[in-house]
Amino acid sequence: RLSGKRLDFEAFKKASKYNLVAMNKRDGDKLWDMPLDITGESDVVWMGTISNKIIIQSMFQNNMSVSAYDILGRDLLWETSFDISSLYTTYDLTPAFYNGYLLLPLDDRIEYINVENGSSSRAYTNEDINHIFFFNENSIQNNTMKFFIDEFDYEYIVVDLDKNLKIAGGFLELENPERGMWLNNIFVDVSSSGAVTVYELPLAGENEPAILWRENYNVSMELLDINKQNTYFLDKDNNYVYEVSTRSGKEIKKTRLLWPGDNVEIRNQYFIVQSRNKLYVLPI
Repeated sequence: RLSGKRLDFEAFKKASKYNLVAMNKRDGDKLWDMPLDITGESDVVWMGTISNKIIIQSMFQNNMSVSAYDILGRDLLWETSFDISSLYTTYDLTPAFYNGYLLLPLDDRIEYINVENGSSSRAYTNEDINHIFFFNENSIQNNTMKFFIDEFDYEYIVVDLDKNLKIAGGFLELENPERGMWLNNIFVDVSSSGAVTVYELPLAGENEPAILWRENYNVSMELLDINKQNTYFLDKDNNYVYEVSTRSGKEIKKTRLLWPGDNVEIRNQYFIVQSRNKLYVLPI
């Protein structure tokens, strides 16, 4: 009840629509505003751009829709949908692009969707996959994709994207792979207690993964970014960013943030920090 009137929020949400808006980055002027054929009942969970297309993923109950819109003409180009389980949204599953395909993780397979017409060209699956637990844009490394399956004993699978064949796989002792990140054949794992373990995984055959290094920082750590030389962690307890060698774990630099970072990203050799009431940038 609001101002003496009873409002039906479910009906309001059902009747509402999403709009796709483009704005000029320099002056903030709105370039265009296009209503989408996505009802307010749905959740828009991911957006991505490729060539001159905007790809939008939305979900409603046990149905997922993927739509493509032309950036210049602002027209709907294609739309496709899939059934998903009630558990799907509890996992870390977001699409990724590769060679003109949208790689879309579903419960038990990865669909290769042609970004030009929305058709499912093929899919990767095997009899060992009950459900996929962890897949995102970082899963695509060169011409391979890597993802975790199962929920208790985490098994990783490495697939040759060009041949659509499994080339490696194995098990890692992880608390939660969502806290980690891939870099080629390296996986960096961070536990909730601040223990960091860096694995080197074989990209062919069934050889066991090797541990490059392990360190327990005993603070709440968040993995920010990783490259061939360095890995960056946010010490959320003490408001520091650690820069360490990816292969050895040797500390290279420790940067104190000006104000506690609720969200920290690394872009173009800068830390972009969003605190409770400030947005600021620091050089790496």
